[in-house]
Amino acid sequence: MPSHHAQEARAPPLSVPSERRPELSTVDAIAADVSFGDGRMSGVELVLQLRSRGVCVPVVLMSGVADAKRLVAALQPGAAVLLEKPFATEVLRSALEYATRNPISVPEVAAGSH
Repeated sequence: MPSHHAQEARAPPLSVPSERRPELSTVDAIAADVSFGDGRMSGVELVLQLRSRGVCVPVVLMSGVADAKRLVAALQPGAAVLLEKPFATEVLRSALEYATRNPISVPEVAAGSH
């Protein structure tokens, strides 16, 4: 009897250059929480990792608190939007549409971070 169990697909680690990561070329945008919890990488660190590797996928970050300090911390490294939770599904949809229509380039991010 053939097995119908789905196999777990794992993406290569971020240390692999983006040109050898074809799955990143098919991503329109990423939505991530600012805090992944349990000492894991933060959403801001995710943006920094992506940008440092030349990956310009738009990122929408979410946080329970979106004060000025968190807004600057999210947008400076290249996040497109910071949403404060809770929010309606339509707000997320609009933020993702905005992010994909207003792409950021890595040189813009690098110039703004000095």
